[in-house]
Amino acid sequence: MSRRPFTHPIEILGHSLVVSASLGVAIAPKDGQCTNDLIMHADLAMYRANESLPRILP
Repeated sequence: MSRRPFTHPIEILGHSLVVSASLGVAIAPKDGQCTNDLIMHADLAMYRANESLPRILP
C-alpha cells in the first residue's frame, strides 16, 4: 500500500475519488478543563471547518 497526499485523486473500481480531512482543535483551559468539554469544543471547531470548505460536485 502506498501513501499519497490528499491532493491527488484515488482510483477505486474505475472511480476517481478525492479525499479530504477536517480537524478540530480545543486547548485547555481556554476551551475547557474536563475531557467532555474539550471533545465538545474540538467537535464544534471541526464542524465549523467543514462548513467553510467549498463543496465541489461533478
